[in-house]
Amino acid sequence: YFLRDFKIIIEKIKSFVPNHKKSNFEKRLHEIDEIFKAYFLGQLTVVLFYTIVYIIGLSITGIDLAFVISIIGGLLAIIPYFGAIMGLLIALSMAVLNIPQLGIWGIIGVLITFGISHIVDIIIITPKIMSSKIGLSPIMVILSLFIGGGIFGIFGMLFAIPVVAVLKIYTNEFEEKYKNSNYFNS
Repeated sequence: YFLRDFKIIIEKIKSFVPNHKKSNFEKRLHEIDEIFKAYFLGQLTVVLFYTIVYIIGLSITGIDLAFVISIIGGLLAIIPYFGAIMGLLIALSMAVLNIPQLGIWGIIGVLITFGISHIVDIIIITPKIMSSKIGLSPIMVILSLFIGGGIFGIFGMLFAIPVVAVLKIYTNEFEEKYKNSNYFNS
């Protein structure tokens, strides 16, 4: 319902904003909208990365239903850490069921696939993509995820980066006003 009525909700909120503040409000609203679009595109990139790596790794390992498990694991990756854990559990379950055909190498292959993909994501993919698309430094991205997850769990991890990016917009505005103030310039 929120997505369907988003424009109506925004127009209603704008009706409460004084006329002399509307241009600034609309500017901030546009910046926030751009952040959420960039975050969504960044998350899609992360999902695509995981899906491709899982397909390659699980197929090489010989896991039954590698493609399906990879799609599920990749889609779950939209929730940082939780998605990787759930995907790993599904793939490990299939590897255990296939021990007669694959031996212990099935389990080792799954662990290697998920371990390498997760390490590459944590160190390179998410920090670089989110920092380039949203404008947060890689360390801010990582800290946002840890703090958001620590306070609000899975949902905190899902929304931590866009919330911090929106806060950055307002801290930048505050900094700009402060540096242009009489207090700072006197």
